Amino acid sequence: MSFLNKLRSGSYSKEKLQEINDVIMKDLHPMAVGIMVSETSKIGEPKNDFERYVVDSTKAILEKRVSSRKWVESINKFVLKRILEMSAEDPEHKDEESLVLRKLKVYSVGSKISSNGPYKYCIAKNETGWKYYMTSKNLSNVDVGDTISLKGKVKSNGEDITFLTRIKLIDVDKVLKI
Repeated sequence: MSFLNKLRSGSYSKEKLQEINDVIMKDLHPMAVGIMVSETSKIGEPKNDFERYVVDSTKAILEKRVSSRKWVESINKFVLKRILEMSAEDPEHKDEESLVLRKLKVYSVGSKISSNGPYKYCIAKNETGWKYYMTSKNLSNVDVGDTISLKGKVKSNGEDITFLTRIKLIDVDKVLKI
């Protein structure tokens, strides 16, 4: 009988299950508890599946009942992503400041429809990991993986992100698609 079948059928004693769980819990990132608790406190009442996952994972960590390596890997991946975002160097842009930004790596693009018609949005990161969110009809030739340079105006700063308006692309270095 395989490990998973034994686990499902209850063939393992309570002590053995606790021992297995302890071994799995040792693989958690050292910052997992702190970051997961912090993220859960920001969420409050979960509004979607992702927020429910964060809340449930935090509860499982605190109760020391994370029961699979796959779950630990998923938690660790989320924790590492948050660590990178938190360690991004805040450029401290001022609202309404005009900027010239170079070598931003595009990692998310999409389109939305507003009362003024369709437009494209883009999220890009600089070398330090700081994110920039922009919307414009001029972003039609920008794809994920491209490196862009642009002129824009700071609309506002958020946590780990700067929102830009009045975007004018200076250069688009397209990623090669094979």
